[in-house]
Amino acid sequence: MIKWAKVLSTSALGTAIAFSSITTSHAAEMKTAKAETTEHVSISQAQAKGIALQDCDGTVTSTEFKQESSVYVITIVTNNLEQRIVEVSASTGKVVKKQEVKLWTQPQVKESISKQYKGVIQSITFNKDTREYTYMAK
Repeated sequence: MIKWAKVLSTSALGTAIAFSSITTSHAAEMKTAKAETTEHVSISQAQAKGIALQDCDGTVTSTEFKQESSVYVITIVTNNLEQRIVEVSASTGKVVKKQEVKLWTQPQVKESISKQYKGVIQSITFNKDTREYTYMAK
């Protein structure tokens, strides 16, 4: 019984040492990767939003940082109800990609709703922040 306990504790100790080594090594790699990524980021999220809004008037509806490509992806709804997706380099602050998407107009939404549902549409409103149409019907 004692021999078994000794073998078990030695085995457990060996596993703990091996796991500790892997964890320490992995942590060092993670710190290095994180340091490499943050070195290249010289533009803040707020600055990236400002750069994206210079191109068009509108409301920023979302901002996302893509670490693998080191860009901020900013989604804007313009006053003309167009959606623009602008990618700004986190290292240089330059716009690297733009995409324009026309949002549905109220007549298009009304037509689509009329085809799907019965009733009379009383009003349709658009919320720029959520990019959603709300309608009232009878």
